[in-house]
Amino acid sequence: MQTFTNTTDGIKRIWDVEKLWEIAGQLPIKDVPLESISNLDEVSWFGAAPDENPTCRRVADHAKRIYEANFDHPVILSSAGWVMDGMHRVCKAYLLGWSTIKAVQFNLDPEPNEIIYSQE
Repeated sequence: MQTFTNTTDGIKRIWDVEKLWEIAGQLPIKDVPLESISNLDEVSWFGAAPDENPTCRRVADHAKRIYEANFDHPVILSSAGWVMDGMHRVCKAYLLGWSTIKAVQFNLDPEPNEIIYSQE
């Protein structure tokens, strides 16, 4: 199962991407400027845990996923503009020199499938 995770204030929220697609299916598709996608300048795939350091193999694995990404489906954005699904597509569009990408955006984020509270 592919998931999207967002952690704020010690609360980890996890969404099932397939369920996000079901919910987002009727949202209007729009062109979104790549420069407005703040995830491009955030750590998305690495660093959340010590076993997720950006080793050369892990970077190469993501490079392959970026290379193989297609634009058959729009990116899914949260109400705040975070990429909930499609970061490899966003990166590919950036590498291709595109200025925009097709996306759908929630006005109000759906409830996460799981919430984990920090033990700290």
